[in-house]
Amino acid sequence: MSQLRAMRFAGAFFPREAEALRAAVARGLGAVPPLGGAQPRAVVSAHAGYAYSGRFTGMALGAVPQRPARVVVLSPSHRHAFAGIAFPSWEGFDTGLGVLPIAHAALADLAARGLARGEDAAHDNEHGIETQLPFIAARWPGVPVVPLVIGAAAPEAVAAVIDALDAPGTLFVLSSDLSHFLTDAEARRKDAATAVMIERGEGAGLTPAHACGARAVAGWLGARAGQGS
Repeated sequence: MSQLRAMRFAGAFFPREAEALRAAVARGLGAVPPLGGAQPRAVVSAHAGYAYSGRFTGMALGAVPQRPARVVVLSPSHRHAFAGIAFPSWEGFDTGLGVLPIAHAALADLAARGLARGEDAAHDNEHGIETQLPFIAARWPGVPVVPLVIGAAAPEAVAAVIDALDAPGTLFVLSSDLSHFLTDAEARRKDAATAVMIERGEGAGLTPAHACGARAVAGWLGARAGQGS
């Protein structure tokens, strides 16, 4: 826990140079006018390269009107196979748009409860977390983050983590794209049906074939927090 983590996917999923990154994030956030009203407790936020999904990441995070006290980012594991839910050891993230500290007290509590564990390998090559961080840093400089990558874990295990972290001022970012490798028409049909499932709270039927972040979304829908408790 002695270092800052630089962005592994800078230059690939999003620009490496600070000004270009700032401009890309601003374009994404510009898709949403300033909002008022109720503060969401969770948002589903896309995590593909910014050329494809920066607009949608901006729409998700731009829809949060107030600065949260902390941000929990839940991502699927795209490249590292493991069981459970993992957090990293470093002190924070150097996003290119500012440093975001990691809320290690929250992670220690999850570990003490047996709900998550430290595993840097789960984060070393994971874009589902990183793509969210420049947007978070631009919107809420210096906000503490709780980065969690979900491996082979039941929705109930994810729900338990969410309920353990739920507290006033906490925002949950459920990092997820929807369908993959379909034609445009097929993707539109499938994604519309997935959206209806999420809107109806049908988390039990969600699979990675619907959304790569299905475990995070299903965990939220099954959690007390996701049910409005």
